[in-house]
Amino acid sequence: MRIIKCYINSTQMYGSEIWTLNKQPEDRIDAFEMWKYRIGRISWTERKTNKEVLDKLGMKKELL
Repeated sequence: MRIIKCYINSTQMYGSEIWTLNKQPEDRIDAFEMWKYRIGRISWTERKTNKEVLDKLGMKKELL
């Protein structure tokens, strides 16, 4: 998680600083954030909600 926070979050936030945020970019940012948290920890075949994933990892949404 420290690598994700250090490298991936900072790169994404730098790249998205100048975006005009409306519904579509917000949805993409949320989807990417949840995709990062699921990598290597939760199989895509497991039907877990985003809330369950965040609770399991002890995290909350940070990017928006």
